[in-house]
Amino acid sequence: MLLRKNCCRRGGLYLLLYALLCSCGSRHTAPGGREMPARSMLPDQHILDLGEDRDENHLPGTLAGFPFTPRYFEWQADGRPAKFLALSLPDVSADQQANELINRYQLLAPALIHQWAPRHTGIVIDLRNNGGHAQKATYQVQAATAVFPVVLVWDDSTASRADRYIQWIASMEAYVQKTDGLLVNDSLLLQLPATGIPDRQLLQDIPVKDCLHQVY
Repeated sequence: MLLRKNCCRRGGLYLLLYALLCSCGSRHTAPGGREMPARSMLPDQHILDLGEDRDENHLPGTLAGFPFTPRYFEWQADGRPAKFLALSLPDVSADQQANELINRYQLLAPALIHQWAPRHTGIVIDLRNNGGHAQKATYQVQAATAVFPVVLVWDDSTASRADRYIQWIASMEAYVQKTDGLLVNDSLLLQLPATGIPDRQLLQDIPVKDCLHQVY
């Protein structure tokens, strides 16, 4: 019972790392493997890929069941263009899917953080679902000398869910710090993908090049 409670408290941090599970490519050989003699290897489908980048809008073959669609875009953060990855989790069913991934990959959290941090790419967790009064909380995740921002976004219809995520993230003080100093351009919240809002242009409908070129 205690172990299960601790796993739930770590949920916020692992959610921040889902980006790694959908943006890392496969590595079929170890570094320098071409010069090494042939050796037995475990089947690829049992190994979490931590290799080179692939197409940002496609999932690695070993994670074909990943339930969320990652979207990359640029925001103005602290007055400078900053690359972010957005994950939309608009309802309770998304929380359930997230929990399944947490249970599967929780032991790899430290390795995932250290691999993601040097990319200097922020992560946006968007909980909104047709509600008004969008709000956000900003954090910084640090691994060694590398730091990347995390932004949690919600609306009045998902405030109760946001409270749980905030508590989870706050329990990860070894990696995550709340920050009020990260200045994010609120007008660009409209670019975030969201479920159930038919009258708003979704990120996948926006030409990527135009989106990146218009933000300075």
